[in-house]
Formats: sequence, C-alpha cells, structure tokens
Amino acid sequence: MLMRTGSASSNRPAAAAIPAEENNAPTAQRTAAFIDEAGLPHTTEIAALLGLTWHVTRPLAKADPPISTLAHLDGLTDDDITSIPGSGSGCLGKLKTAFATAATLTGATP
Repeated sequence: MLMRTGSASSNRPAAAAIPAEENNAPTAQRTAAFIDEAGLPHTTEIAALLGLTWHVTRPLAKADPPISTLAHLDGLTDDDITSIPGSGSGCLGKLKTAFATAATLTGATP
C-alpha cells in the first residue's frame, strides 16, 4: 500500500510556524494573546469582526452563558471554544484569523 507523506497543495501552516515557547503555552494564554494582539477593546462585539459569518457567531451566541464580546472569550481555552455545540476547529480558526485581520487593520502588529 502506498502512503502519501504530504500534499504539495496544502494551505495549512507548518507546525514550525508557531514559536516553540508559544506552542508550549497553556491554551487559554494563547487565546488571550490573540485577543490582545487584535488591539481592540474587550467590549468589541464578536459579530463586528471582519470575516466572521453566522456560522461562527451563532454557536457562540447560543452558548451557556452566551459569548458575544471579546471579553467573553478572554480566558477560554481552545478546547472550551471547540466544545461549544455547533462550533469546532473551523470556528476557532476563523476567530483567530479575524483577530489577526483586526490586528493588521488597527496597526497592532509590527
């Protein structure tokens, strides 16, 4: 049986793209870091972040308790976010992409 060792067309970042010290950080710290790097007030509504659709915001809004602002996300781990019914790793990835976009637009990144 032939096994594929990699895909030349993969758009996923390599694991080495995350610095070792960040990769070993507790998940809650990484999530908080993404929020802080966005350079937005914690009162910012998640639905206001560019690039997020109802596919991401609706499961968060239906969580118990509801998650509607960046302050509500602060302190949650990646596992907390992906365990919300209707969300998953795709939701988490889109949130982090939206944080990165906000950081770029606000000039919060070097």
